[in-house]
Amino acid sequence: MLLSRVMHGSNQTYHSVTLWAQRASALFFGASIPLLIGGRGLFFALIGLGGLFGLATILPRVKQTAADLGRSACSFTGIAFALLYVCWAIAALQTIDLQGSSLLFGLVVGVLLLGCLLHAGFANDPNGRELAMRSMIVMAWVAALTIFVGAFIWLDIFETLRQQPVDNKDGVFLILKPYGAVVPILSIVILWAGWRLGRLWCTAAVAYLPVGFMIVYLVENKSAVLAYLGAGIATVLCWWFARLSSREAWVAGIVLVASIILSLILVFSNLPEMPYTMSSHQTLPTWMVDAHRQIIWSFVLDAADERPWFGWGLGTSGRLPGAKEVIPGLTVEYVPSHPHNWVIQVAAESGWSAVGAMALVIVLIARRIILLQNRRHPGAMAAGSVLGAFLASSLVNFSFFAAWWLLIFVLAMALPLSDAESARSAS
Repeated sequence: MLLSRVMHGSNQTYHSVTLWAQRASALFFGASIPLLIGGRGLFFALIGLGGLFGLATILPRVKQTAADLGRSACSFTGIAFALLYVCWAIAALQTIDLQGSSLLFGLVVGVLLLGCLLHAGFANDPNGRELAMRSMIVMAWVAALTIFVGAFIWLDIFETLRQQPVDNKDGVFLILKPYGAVVPILSIVILWAGWRLGRLWCTAAVAYLPVGFMIVYLVENKSAVLAYLGAGIATVLCWWFARLSSREAWVAGIVLVASIILSLILVFSNLPEMPYTMSSHQTLPTWMVDAHRQIIWSFVLDAADERPWFGWGLGTSGRLPGAKEVIPGLTVEYVPSHPHNWVIQVAAESGWSAVGAMALVIVLIARRIILLQNRRHPGAMAAGSVLGAFLASSLVNFSFFAAWWLLIFVLAMALPLSDAESARSAS
């Protein structure tokens, strides 16, 4: 009898600890994206704590989680991901920087695996999912208020958060320029979360939209404008494709993919010719793509043509032959760090084979989202908007393989997509 009571008490304690760990994980993951204003160190710390406590979400359901991952791996999307991993692995092995490329390959695969685990965890824990939504909305407002107070009232806030001197509000906005690219993705997830939670949460989410616009305007992040445009187009396409018959959707999809490919060819074929000289000129208007970025794209594309199958290796764009030479007539290098375009970066660092594999992955994810949208679930449309915003913004901003940028994407996708998937399973 005594042993039975002890065992019963131990089980209750274990379940209580597990529950609290799950809730802590949801809070940390929900707060991580908005609190990027505190720097990437804080962001990675929150993700790490969320993952640490999140083990409690997985451990009680190891078999179920493994089964979910196994089913995902055997799906068409899983096979497409495997093909992409093979391309990246080959690129990492035949690189000009074996150690750096191998580490980056492991990091990227780890981030995408975390995305799968987040999706599975949130899908199986609706209470944790809702807690993450609430945490994200609250912390988004905390971050917004911190930005306005820190820029216009008390500059010491950001000196403390970032541990670097800030002389005026323009210094604050310069520090926060990368955060501006995150705001559109954050706004999409917050709007969806408010819709799902209802009442005051919905009001807070809708009210955040103009606040997000103001932050983007103040930090002058042009890629954020492209993110909003990409999100809007993706939202319309999700709504439209969900209303087409299967045959109409296939035809429309083929036309859409062909149009995107032709648009990229049109842009890339009008870049300045290499080698660049003082007499070279830009065909594309500089209001669309600035002069330096056009030269970077052209230089890296030329390098991609030298190794078309598997590229030069992950993370090597800034170390390509001639990348550190100064551009004639300018005072900047050909490639200071990376190409600022995910298509060109993937092509140069892992080959056009990886670009094709990634395009296949994107198409299959989009197809899955549209099938979920057929059931009129807001999570599917939110996931589609996040995908559109991320891909559009990545055409002109950060390194595609930057860990923090990929983490933003997988977390922002996991919440609404897992909600849509769980609703489908329940029905």
